[in-house]
Amino acid sequence: MYFDFKVKIWQRITVPTKYENIIFEKIKSGEITSGDSFSEVMAELDNDGLMSKEILYKTEEQMEPIENDNQCTIEVLNDDKTTIWANISRVIYQESSKTFRKMPENYLLISQTENGWLCNLDLAIDKELAIKAFTLLLEHENKYEKNPYTLLGELIN
Repeated sequence: MYFDFKVKIWQRITVPTKYENIIFEKIKSGEITSGDSFSEVMAELDNDGLMSKEILYKTEEQMEPIENDNQCTIEVLNDDKTTIWANISRVIYQESSKTFRKMPENYLLISQTENGWLCNLDLAIDKELAIKAFTLLLEHENKYEKNPYTLLGELIN
């Protein structure tokens, strides 16, 4: 089994002194916007191969899905390297508040009231998930009254 974490990390690049001002100007002008574009520019300039790159491991920080275009930042993979769990599309049932929530953002999806289920969504929630929740409740509301975990299973599949 594999446990993958997407992280942010700084990269340090050093160049020969004769290229420093050229590179600095290209960064300020927007021609160099990443380590990749930096390397492309240096490939044109540095025939001596004196540029060096260093990963600054002590700057590593865990990324959140919101920083990753709402894509997962934690994955669990089986031995075949197939994702079996990811942190972006988790729906949980909170027993204490009788609510379904989309994690990790903690968006409210569904509440259980004395009169049944109520879809009172947070506005930022994924629209496809909201439609799925509404559809399941419209079709089978009574099926889920006694066991909300049955609804949870259908929401995450």
